[in-house]
Amino acid sequence: MSEQAVTVAPSNVKALIYNIRKMPRQEAMLFEKKRMIAMAVTDLLRSTGTLYTTPERRGYFFDTETRTLLALDEETFAHHLADLTGLNPTEMEFRYVMEHLRTETYQRGHRTQVYRLAHYNQVAQRIYVTDFSSGMWVLDGRSVVHAPNGESGVLFATPLLASPYAYLSSEKRSNGSTLRAFLEPIRFDPMAGLSPDEWRDLLFVWILSLFFPELHPTKLIPTFIGSHGSTKTTTARRLGMQLLGERFNVGSIETGDRGEQAFVATVCGKPFAVFDNADAPVRWLPDRLATFATGHEFELRELYTTNQLVVYKPSAQLVLTSRDPHFRRPDVAERLFICRLVRPERFIPESVIFAQTLENRDAVWSDLLDLLNQTLIALQGVPVAPLLNYRMADFASFGWRLSHARGGSEASERFCQSLAHLETEQARYTTEEDPVAACLTAWLSAPMNLNREIETGELYVELIEIARKQGLLLPKTSASLGKRLHSARRALELDLGVKIGVKSTTHTSSWVFSTATESPLPTHPAPLWTTSNGGQEAQDGQERKTL
Repeated sequence: MSEQAVTVAPSNVKALIYNIRKMPRQEAMLFEKKRMIAMAVTDLLRSTGTLYTTPERRGYFFDTETRTLLALDEETFAHHLADLTGLNPTEMEFRYVMEHLRTETYQRGHRTQVYRLAHYNQVAQRIYVTDFSSGMWVLDGRSVVHAPNGESGVLFATPLLASPYAYLSSEKRSNGSTLRAFLEPIRFDPMAGLSPDEWRDLLFVWILSLFFPELHPTKLIPTFIGSHGSTKTTTARRLGMQLLGERFNVGSIETGDRGEQAFVATVCGKPFAVFDNADAPVRWLPDRLATFATGHEFELRELYTTNQLVVYKPSAQLVLTSRDPHFRRPDVAERLFICRLVRPERFIPESVIFAQTLENRDAVWSDLLDLLNQTLIALQGVPVAPLLNYRMADFASFGWRLSHARGGSEASERFCQSLAHLETEQARYTTEEDPVAACLTAWLSAPMNLNREIETGELYVELIEIARKQGLLLPKTSASLGKRLHSARRALELDLGVKIGVKSTTHTSSWVFSTATESPLPTHPAPLWTTSNGGQEAQDGQERKTL
């Protein structure tokens, strides 16, 4: 039997595969049988769908009938292929078919971009949002229209554990089922550097920003910090259940190399992820958080190989919770959206909280889609933002444009004030357990040390004496102290309320600590968007708008 005769896909591919496997050795050698099976399966897949490959060379199969997009390297596609062919994943023919499909997709698959949660087409001015099933919602600033997955060339990967949701007309939504009302129960710490309203405003902007990934190559990472019982996990899980449905749950961070691989797989394969109780020191975590936040790709050695590198592109939106975080490196802290939580006065059973979240999920999603339409119009009205002195410039620019569209310069200034308070909170987070900051605080309490030029070595000797008296451990050498001062300079300035000047030479650096000249910002500016009544009252003296 010739190879040409069996590569035409029959109506029953299982029967064809069975017949090929039963062919006597005189008609086909084993390697020929495997090749014929692989070609038959490839032909069948091409007749029922399309093979795609992404810029990162990750392969996908799009089923035309079900409108689902399956990654070739994920378990879901393996199950689909096993059901289609009757082959067991442990059999050598199955493994041969999988490798053949990967090669075929890599070499001749259609090039495309695959999305997980949303896609913002800046040219067409449309937002595409997955429905976590076989379709998507298309927003143009005026309407919310459902379309099948793959329409207009927009492809969403089919998630494993996400549940579909429906868009409800306004008359079918229960009272209070809005995004603003959803954020209201979060117990932010009123004694921290941001007011609860500021935190809710920034979290509100962050949620909207998730649906404009093309405007956010860098990502801000919300990090819920609080003592035991401060509802950190409940808050993060509730947010995930609102987005993905009842099967969402938080994950944990493992400390070893397998934990690093699991972290990369999660943030590169899901639309939304929460890592809970990130308390233990993890060697690789600060570097990976910095890579994720800056939007860079991850490179890992392929499992069971030594030199083969695989490139992964982050796709998830990430949230962390921690009681005692150790990822306080200054460059990481600048990328964290620090949210400090406190214990509630009374506890509500989690079963009640999650049941209410799921009951209102469709309505809150519907309000969110309406808000995204309004956001689209706002961005068209304010196409650019001024240069802002904030580390996470993508988020700052996005929030400034929305604020300015809503309330002009007054609202955008309040947004900048909230960012300034968040920056101060990031500095506090960086230095609150830092012995260098504690020793500098004591050292600066002596007026003679203000505006005094001092070399690193001399400063180290004086701080060592303070550390000895207070029982603190400083870096082991003056060179290490100098590196710490350079890396944490901005955080130390904000936390200590000073301006740190530095002059570097070939061998050392000289430092001058002077009183900060910047005027203080208001402690708690007025709420940026709206407050507890659900979101329809404008600030005094401002035009009424719905965003």
